[in-house]
Formats: sequence, C-alpha cells, structure tokens
Amino acid sequence: MTNIPELYQEDQKVISVELNPPRNGSSVEVIDQVVESLKDQGVRYFSVTHGAGGSLRGGTLPLTARLQDKHQVNAMAHLTCRWSSKAQIEDIVVDAQYLGIENILALRGDPPIEGNGMTKHPQSYKFASEFVEHLNRLKQGKYMKRTNDYSNENYRKGNPFNHTITVACYPEGHQEARSLDDDVLYFKEKVDKGANLAITQMIFDASKYKAFMDLCKQHDIDIPIIPGVYPLRSYRDIDFIPKKFGVSMPAEVYAETKGLKDKPEQFNEWSNEFTAQLVKDLFQYAPGVQFYSMNDSARVSEIIKRI
Repeated sequence: MTNIPELYQEDQKVISVELNPPRNGSSVEVIDQVVESLKDQGVRYFSVTHGAGGSLRGGTLPLTARLQDKHQVNAMAHLTCRWSSKAQIEDIVVDAQYLGIENILALRGDPPIEGNGMTKHPQSYKFASEFVEHLNRLKQGKYMKRTNDYSNENYRKGNPFNHTITVACYPEGHQEARSLDDDVLYFKEKVDKGANLAITQMIFDASKYKAFMDLCKQHDIDIPIIPGVYPLRSYRDIDFIPKKFGVSMPAEVYAETKGLKDKPEQFNEWSNEFTAQLVKDLFQYAPGVQFYSMNDSARVSEIIKRI
C-alpha cells in the first residue's frame, strides 16, 4: 500500500475520507458500501476511527486491513493511547504491522461518553506526543522490555517498523490548551518527535486554516497539514458542533441558514454547496482535504461532484 504522506508530494489535490466503524454488533457491510461508492470518485485514501467521541466501536485494525485487502484502497488506522497501557499500545501497533497496516494516526483519544464504563488507563501516555515518540522508536527497531521502562537507554532491539505517523492539530486551538500559541508548540513537539503528516480538527473557514499555516511556518513546522471538513448534516449542527468540538462557525452560516430550521431538504442543499465552496477555498492553500463523513457516502459524493 501507499506511503500516505508521500501522496502530498504529488502535483494534485488529495481527497481522503474518514470512516467510523459500525457500532458494536452491527454489520461491517455498511463500510463496504461506503468505500465501493467513493473509491472511484477521486478519493485517494480512507482513515478508520478508533472509538471516536469515546464511543464503543471496535474493529479499527481489521477494518483498515479489510479496506486494503478486499477493496484495494489506501487506508490509515486511527490509534488512541488513552485506554491502554504502554505495553498494550505496543502490542496493538505490532498487530497493525502484522496486518500490513503502514499508516497510523496517533491520537490521545476523546474522553469517554458518560456511562460507557471506559476510563483512562493509569499506565497510558498523558500526551499524544509521547505516543508519537513510542511509534518513532518502533521505527528504529526499539522495543519495550518487560520492565515497562521505555527510556532511551533501556530497550530491546528488534526489526524496525516501516509505518508513517500522522497526528491531529487544531487551527483554533485545542479545548484544553491555554492559548493557540501554546497549542502550536504542543503540535510542534509531535512533529519534532517523528510525525510525518497532520490532519486538522474540522474547520469551516478557509481563512482560519491560512492563519494557522502562517503560524506553523513561524515555528518551522513543515510537514503537510490537511484541513478536516465536516459537511453539516442538520440545522442542529450549527450550534452543536461549536460547543462539542470548540470550533467557530462563520457569521455567513447563521445568515444563510436563517429560516431553514424546519426545511431539511433545503438545508442539505445549502450544506452541500457551502462545503463544496469551502473545499475550493481551502485548495488555494492546502494540498488536500479530509472529509469527516459519518459514513454518509451520498453526501460526500455529491460534494465531490461540485468541487
């Protein structure tokens, strides 16, 4: 399969799509249908989430391997470190390698949804940058010893991994960061520790992305940074998304959707056109975009046609 960061060295815009594993107990065929409907429409790769939003959804690694083997498409696995010990994390990454998964998105992980019984593992990493550092050591063939002590001087030598490391970044700052400037420094730490590519939190204003890129340039961050695009699915999203994810919504969204609260078909048409224009605006600065699809292949397909 393709080294995904290398796709952004080509002279064309890269469209990718994030997929959510079906809820536990649901059929995997929904993912097959989404991929088959999109893979011939210019989508260069798919990424598969891991418990997005703290939800109970297994199957990230098998699904990523399924995309590569069954559908013959490039795929990236999201892996989170919040729920696992450092030793368990290494086992999961070994599983990925054995399955032929060479592209990993390294995340701390979302807080759990209240009531699902999931809690942070006491021996997990506190920051995603530490997870990135662990992955980079595996690329050098440095494995943990049984002592669970993973310092530079205390490791076991083995075969080096050949995976790529993608990370998340936040053009408007992470909700837990004191400021955007501080958050960019945390992002730079992940880059300095071995990240090859970054995908942003969802963004609704191309000027926010441009300003963030300028700030990253000031800090000598030079990896490809791909804006995440979320097509608004309902009028409710206009207020829900900013509160949930700590992002801003342009004033034009509120103005243009006034009166569409109870008109879902008209809202969907507006959303598709707004998102298509957003992608066109982002393509002035960005080497590609990633759609946060929520497995809605019909909506993503319609937007791609309008780009």
